[in-house]
Amino acid sequence: MRIISNFHDYYDGLQDPSSSVIWKRKTTEFEKNPFDIPKYGGSLKFIGFIGKFYVLFPVSHSRNPNYVYEYVYGQEAIDRYIKECNLYRHKYNEAYTNDRIHSFLEKDYTSEFCRRGILTTCHYFVGNKRYSYINPNLRAHQFYKIMDVYTTYQNLDMFMNKIVMPEPVIAPLDDAELVRKKGFNEQSFRKGSVKNRY
Repeated sequence: MRIISNFHDYYDGLQDPSSSVIWKRKTTEFEKNPFDIPKYGGSLKFIGFIGKFYVLFPVSHSRNPNYVYEYVYGQEAIDRYIKECNLYRHKYNEAYTNDRIHSFLEKDYTSEFCRRGILTTCHYFVGNKRYSYINPNLRAHQFYKIMDVYTTYQNLDMFMNKIVMPEPVIAPLDDAELVRKKGFNEQSFRKGSVKNRY
């Protein structure tokens, strides 16, 4: 797979410049919510990667004057989110619990990603507004913490090839057509008449 993009991501170094499969990667806002992401408050984010969602939570560093965030993933992200909601008594805290997060993360959206030709997404809320993006910069969200560069590129490459060159659908053959295709005819399985040699 060859990537054409206006930004560099952490897996780009593995791309094949001679490949005929091209991914034009451009970050765009995604207005609709086909993945049924429930509304929630706080600083939780979801990264969609080829039909599977991963949850992350930004941890600020007060020593950094530019407030650069470090991201934690998985159960640690969920625990920090719930702690934040309890601390600030966020209005969505009771509605978005540990179980509901895990329930959403267990869903498989591979067919929806494939149908829409989407490889990666990013979703989060600020107040009442939901922000969703297609093809976010995964390096910026430190996605390499949960998926190494080789696994990331390999999965993207296989998925992209599946979208560009899907497997052909072969219609089942009836018995008569199958026999003809194999080179047999109506006489193939019949015994010919045996003449008396005496």
